[in-house]
Amino acid sequence: SILPLARQAGIDVQTGGSFLYDRQQINRLWLVFGLVVLLLYFILALQYESLTQPLLVMLTLPLGVSGALLLLYFTGSSLNIMAGVGFIIVLGLIVDDPILKIETLNGLEKKYRFEGLPFDDQLLKKMIHEAGNACLKPLLLVSLTTSIAMVPVLLIPGVGNDLQQPMALVVIGGLSIGTFFTSWFIPLAYWYSKKWQKKKRTRKK
Repeated sequence: SILPLARQAGIDVQTGGSFLYDRQQINRLWLVFGLVVLLLYFILALQYESLTQPLLVMLTLPLGVSGALLLLYFTGSSLNIMAGVGFIIVLGLIVDDPILKIETLNGLEKKYRFEGLPFDDQLLKKMIHEAGNACLKPLLLVSLTTSIAMVPVLLIPGVGNDLQQPMALVVIGGLSIGTFFTSWFIPLAYWYSKKWQKKKRTRKK
């Protein structure tokens, strides 16, 4: 509101400072975040040869982002450049479990169809349990080791650590809260997607 008044008075006003610079950098990071999401979707669509299954992976991203934002909110930290870098890290790690789990489920489906087993609800439940057991340890190892590695940044004081604390909070919140909900979300989403595809094929017949 000051700029129009200054221009009317014939005064040349220029804005600057670290705050505006940080805002610009955060906007660029969100742009990078969006481009990475689109690129990830197209890569998964080629890998799975499906347009539906990559959406299941993409839907886990809000879970990780919401967990990171909650931890930032409760700790009173700001959303700065380092926090934006943390979101990029969470994006790369939070999708590991859904990608691995869906790939395992697709492999089990091909295996059981090759064996001639009917693809019914019972077989679908068996596949989900087998994939969950196979992917649980890798999921916990990635989440726990990364989150624990960020704990010293929060506990040890220092100029460098003070700057990196928002990033550490984002990574810990995104991986802990996001991973917890992702472990439940992917099996349910895969179950309902297969049921929906089955109903769709039945209607066409």
